[in-house]
Amino acid sequence: MLGLSRSRLLEKLRDRRWKKLRPGWTLTSGIKVRICSEGEWIVFSDLFVDGEYDPAFAALFARRKEGDNPPVVLDLGANVGYFVFRLFHLWRTRYGESSDLPRVHAFEASDSLVHELESRISDQGFPMPVAVFNGLVGQRQGNASFAEDTFHIANRVDDRGRRQVPYLDVEENLPADQAIDLLKCDIEGSEFDFISSYPDLLDRTQLLLIELHDSLCDVPKCRALLAQRGFGEATVLRKFRDFSVELFARP
Repeated sequence: MLGLSRSRLLEKLRDRRWKKLRPGWTLTSGIKVRICSEGEWIVFSDLFVDGEYDPAFAALFARRKEGDNPPVVLDLGANVGYFVFRLFHLWRTRYGESSDLPRVHAFEASDSLVHELESRISDQGFPMPVAVFNGLVGQRQGNASFAEDTFHIANRVDDRGRRQVPYLDVEENLPADQAIDLLKCDIEGSEFDFISSYPDLLDRTQLLLIELHDSLCDVPKCRALLAQRGFGEATVLRKFRDFSVELFARP
């Protein structure tokens, strides 16, 4: 670890400690969760303790009618899967363990996080209808420099990134004209690229849960484009210094 700054060294030591401890728990729904880094502890607390995304899940449940097929959900920026596991936990708690789970299409740019996500899905002990795709989301083609760190919840497109990662065309990896019941977008500053590149996909999306990063993209333009696509005014679920978590719904 020679040449590392003190803060970077401490970060690596904390990360090693989390990986050694690997605390985990099986929830009442049967969903298993584990925590392997400081960043994961933060996201776990946001989603499972504070229930940050729960209003989006409540809106999804409220739109469901008896006899409906399982909803289709997109998870853009899936990381290690806490969004998926929270959704499935609440779904099983509400509808029972024998109910058909939502169909999830999960996109993640980091190779290592894709491997970890797939491992955590397979560890559940029952089939999970999650299709995992490895690649960047934002533009529809090309490559970009991708910056990864041990604090992986902040991985993002950045000129300082050490490797080039190809973009995936999200629509090419979905059934044609498939309605999207809930789309979650957490792609660390690439929101404008995604919103401007996928008008047709947004037109068939009912609920959009998105992190908007004021310091990394043009948030007013993002909101204007979403209004053009027919979404109503956002419900702000949480506001931070330089980004917000917002829920947009189609009337």
